[in-house]
Amino acid sequence: LTYHAYAARLLREHGVRLGLEPAARLLTDAARYQLAERVVRRSPGPYLFLRGQVADVAGRVVALDAELNEHLVDPDAVRAADAAVVAAIQAVEQRKGRVTAEPGQARDAAQARSELVGLVGAYRAEKLRREVVDFGDQMAGAARLAEQVPEVAESERTRYAAVLLDEFQDTS
Repeated sequence: LTYHAYAARLLREHGVRLGLEPAARLLTDAARYQLAERVVRRSPGPYLFLRGQVADVAGRVVALDAELNEHLVDPDAVRAADAAVVAAIQAVEQRKGRVTAEPGQARDAAQARSELVGLVGAYRAEKLRREVVDFGDQMAGAARLAEQVPEVAESERTRYAAVLLDEFQDTS
């Protein structure tokens, strides 16, 4: 099996253990962008720091969603990290006055990413509502199953005595 086919099988067989829909349809790349664009257009805003055309923002939503899945990072963790960056820079500004360009850019980027993470949350909610997934969702779901449901990991170890990875450089 490919990595994604294996992850899809794990989700079909065990996804309900984590509240994941085992029969979820796989989104094509084009459908991912269309769904993200729909989410961006319907979002109430306002967005004070997030800039760009709807299609650009939708592309950033899809990309951030994929990165969060790839690294198994929760959107709330990103939001908290960005809030810490903003708070630290604002504390320096209060003590010393306006910061130089670089910290100001970092603060603005963190604030924009926090707004973008909100859109990622809405995008994920819409995927869940429509019972659709992408490859990143499959991989993250399979990893969560292996980490959080010991019976799944044990079952897979019993089923397969050895695993051959044919693409060692693939970091997924």
